[in-house]
Amino acid sequence: MKFDEKYDIGEFVVGYIDRKEGILEASVGEWEEFGREEVMAYVKNTQSGEIVWDKARRVDLVCGGKGKSGG
Repeated sequence: MKFDEKYDIGEFVVGYIDRKEGILEASVGEWEEFGREEVMAYVKNTQSGEIVWDKARRVDLVCGGKGKSGG
């Protein structure tokens, strides 16, 4: 997972889909160790609560995107 360098990845968590538990969250550091991109649901800023990347809603504010895409 590649983040825009202007962000402190320590302030973000990855929401991911677990078949048994539903949506769970992990720090970006934890995610980079064990995560698989295909189960990512969102990336959230823990300071503001803002969802900066959301697969279902096609929001990309952190991974080099230009904001909301699609629609």
